[in-house]
Amino acid sequence: MTFTLGTAYGHGHFITFDGMKYSFSGRGYFVLTQLKTADRNLMIQIRMEQPPETMCMFNGTHVAATVITGVAVQEDDSSVVQVFSRKQFRRWRYRTDVFVDGQRHFFDLDRRRFFGRVLVYVPHLVMNQSEVYIQLTSGVGVKVIESRGILQVTVALPPNYKQRKMNSESAACKKRYVTMGLLGTYNGDVKDEFIASDCSKIHVTQSRSEQNSRTIYHQFGMKWEVNSAHISNLFGSKWEPLYYPNLFYQQNFTPVFDPWTFTNFTPLEVLIFSREQEVQVTCQGVYSCMYDYLVSGRRDFALDTLSSEKKFEYDKLKGEQKTVSCGPLEKNFGVIKYPLGNNYLDGVTVTFTCQTEYFIHGNEQRHCINGTWSPGWWAWCRRKCLEK
Repeated sequence: MTFTLGTAYGHGHFITFDGMKYSFSGRGYFVLTQLKTADRNLMIQIRMEQPPETMCMFNGTHVAATVITGVAVQEDDSSVVQVFSRKQFRRWRYRTDVFVDGQRHFFDLDRRRFFGRVLVYVPHLVMNQSEVYIQLTSGVGVKVIESRGILQVTVALPPNYKQRKMNSESAACKKRYVTMGLLGTYNGDVKDEFIASDCSKIHVTQSRSEQNSRTIYHQFGMKWEVNSAHISNLFGSKWEPLYYPNLFYQQNFTPVFDPWTFTNFTPLEVLIFSREQEVQVTCQGVYSCMYDYLVSGRRDFALDTLSSEKKFEYDKLKGEQKTVSCGPLEKNFGVIKYPLGNNYLDGVTVTFTCQTEYFIHGNEQRHCINGTWSPGWWAWCRRKCLEK
């Protein structure tokens, strides 16, 4: 079974399930992805807010973009799992806070915990809780990675979450029979990624022009704000925004749509290097990295975004690659099978051997071709002393 991945990272950058890249720096609570049918009800929401001021900021200005500082997950009647990033001087021990049904949990000793129809775990080598994995019983997985107070949220969907052909797409949209949200419409067609919560559809190209960014912001992204979409907020009213609560609830926020017409570099930095050359060399021409560099003025933020995007693209390519398997090839006790790892996928040749005091019987090699093992007898070993 192959899973399809979508992610949100950096200063409001998204890669949809169908592979579309775009940027949206809304401020508030938004639906990352959702699906509501007769037998399942998936809801994943994120909190986006302006990051704190940095040394690159001057004249009391704030960063004109947003980052993810919280994620909330629920499916059907499962427990509600919330993951929040922490402020800078509260990250010395834990990088995130994890709440399940409003109760805080840490994963120092017990790395895997089962709650109501959901598994939450932290990898054993991650000692600061900077990576949190959420696994739902339906097969949906959510990975949350924290870096410098910014969350990257990656969602993995099984094939049965892909839209099935229906007589009326508008009716399917209104009944939420489609996996929708900021991670796009999951149906294998990149042309209709931007369907808003009111079922209106916009058509934009992959280009990152200012006009496209404005269209996505006003006609798609902001319509997935939980209040605009008339959706219950999984975060509730208990948790305040991480950085600027007063700014968070103000309506007059306009993000940067064209980063090349905006810069937070100080006059001293402008004298030291050329903005275009420094940014393009650092970011290798990747738009999301250049956007974060220009808007925040911080090279480390930009490099984090570049790394996140490249790693996700590699994971998505490998994870969605379909492979042909011949299934396990049985062997008798004492037979040594080589290779030890991949010994069941298409194109693999499996070799059987015995220890020196044994003779091997049966076919010593079998080949996996188009999902079927080549004809042959099971390999088995017999002591040499018994062969005389």
